[in-house]
Order: sequence, then structure tokens, then C-alpha cells
Amino acid sequence: MWTSRFFCVFLICIVFELNISEYSASQKVRKKSRKMSKRQYIFRRSQTNLKSLHDSPLKLDVALKGEKNKPVAGRKDPSLLKIALRQQVDNLVSNMTQKRQKEESDIVHELLLEHPFYKNSTRIGIFMGKADEIRTKKIIKDICNDNKQCFIPWIRPPDGPEDKPLMTFLKLDYEDIKKFSRDRDKVYVRLFPAMSTDAFKYSGKGLDLVIVPGRAFTRDGKRLGRGDTMWSKFLTYFLKKKFPNCKTLGLALSCQIVTDMPMDKHSVKVDDVIYADPEELR
Repeated sequence: MWTSRFFCVFLICIVFELNISEYSASQKVRKKSRKMSKRQYIFRRSQTNLKSLHDSPLKLDVALKGEKNKPVAGRKDPSLLKIALRQQVDNLVSNMTQKRQKEESDIVHELLLEHPFYKNSTRIGIFMGKADEIRTKKIIKDICNDNKQCFIPWIRPPDGPEDKPLMTFLKLDYEDIKKFSRDRDKVYVRLFPAMSTDAFKYSGKGLDLVIVPGRAFTRDGKRLGRGDTMWSKFLTYFLKKKFPNCKTLGLALSCQIVTDMPMDKHSVKVDDVIYADPEELR
């Protein structure tokens, strides 16, 4: 009799422990699910309020605010909003016709030539525009024809000196530059002439102006890159520290202009941004 009672009590204890374990496990799953749901909500929220291409600049005030209208800087993970913003801009740029991209590039080209940063500079660094960016080939040609020195970004080999910036600028003539592909990714494998001059290595003069690409910009100069931090690190940890007098100028398509964006330790503002006003193209 006592044996059967003891056995019953033993079974009850086992069942009770199993229930406790299952409850704890379910609570952990629910807690994790709530965290994921919150992240997914933030991501989905940042996808809202998109404007069409012709309504650029993008109005992302709601997307870049929290539930209580707190700025993005207060969020623990602004990278989620950066990812969402890149996707938004990618979609808008991919829907842009070649004709419109050329029209906007021509307007930006004209505005750049009249900009005081350009007029007051003799040593200019400029990116080779990718297919989804402002076209820069004509700008590069004008830089060379205006008796200014043109420098193109070059990525150092991964096994290069650790005390050197990963990216620098090399001086080239237009005849050399026009041989290159418009795809800026070629900068990683581009073969430069052996005697190309590094803008920062020998003379110590640096550059007067660096024309910067970006995935998105705000009117006051905030910049969002493609996520590889190559340009951000160059601007933040090298150019602005060692050559603080060098001006930086962003070039953007109209759909790449946003009202605000999250910033982090690698983020840096450019001194000015040039883009085509959509009203001029209607």
C-alpha cells in the first residue's frame, strides 16, 4: 500500500516538473517571438510611405520615427532602417528610365560646373559612376579640359600596408580614364599606369574637392552608402582628419534624396549635395 502511494507521489512530481519545463520553454519562445515581431514591425514600418519617382525627394519622416515620434538615433539597431532605405532607393532607381537618368545627370553636370566648390578647386577626386548612379564620364572630361587635375578612387590590395587607408585617389588623364568601364566595381581590379600619382602620398597636397557617390543623401549632407563602409571610413577616418580643408560634394539622382536617415559611428556628412529638381523635368 505504501509502495503504491509512494509511486503515485513520484509520478505526480515528474508530471509537475515536465509541466514547469514546458511552461518555461514556451515563455522563452514567446519572448523571442515578440522580439522578432518588433524587429519585423520596425522593418515593415520603414517600408511605408514611399513616394513615386516623380514625387521625390522621398518623404520618410514617419518611416524614420519611432512609435512616440522619437528620432532614429535612439534606436538600438538603426542598421535595419538603413537596409530598408537602401531597398527603397534601389527600387526607385531601377524603375527610372535611361532617358530620365541621362536628363538628371546632365542637369547635375551643369550645376556642378557652376558650383563654387568646383570653380575654386584644381585637384578634384571623382568616382566612376555605376549604371545606377549619376553619370560622371562627361564631368570627368570637363575636369580634364578645364586644366584641373583629375583623380580616380583606387582600392588598395587586401594585403597592403595596414597603416595606409584602404582607398586612395590616383591621378589620370582623360585618355586613360575613358578606357575604363562605367561599372564602379571595376575599381577593385583596375590596372592603373605605373606612374600614376597618389593624391596623398608624395606631394602632401591632397585634394581640393572630392565628389562622392551615395545610395541616398539628405539635403543637408547626410549620406547613406552601399553598406561596405569603404567611402565612409575614407571620409571619416582619413580625409576629414588629415585634410580637413578638402571639400566634399555628393551627386544624386532626385529619387536618392530623402528627408532624413539614421547615422552611426561610420556616418559622415558631405559639405553639399547636388541633385536634379524633379520640377525641372516635368
